[in-house]
Amino acid sequence: MSADEIAKQLGISRTALYRFEKGELAKIETLERLAELLGVSIPTLLGVGIEYIPSAVSYFERLRQIEETAEHIVVLSGPISFLLASDNFLLALQEALTENISKNVANRSRRSMT
Repeated sequence: MSADEIAKQLGISRTALYRFEKGELAKIETLERLAELLGVSIPTLLGVGIEYIPSAVSYFERLRQIEETAEHIVVLSGPISFLLASDNFLLALQEALTENISKNVANRSRRSMT
């Protein structure tokens, strides 16, 4: 989808979309429409609480750094967390893991947990 198409579907100007891309503030309604258009949550859209780590070695080093300063650590889908989770955990995990898979991907069902 081009930027012009996204702006049109959101009902905003291309200039407003460009300002948002640069990190300027956007109306919450625009964020909600964009998240819905892209099929992601607003926190994912904004990158809240997300760190991209390029390798397994970097991941474990970052985890070690976090453990040194954290009072509490929650591990998403760790074995103990899984055993203690509510009945809704699998649905929430499935949504989190598949929200960025395009609906147009061939064999989309194979890329999800269903």
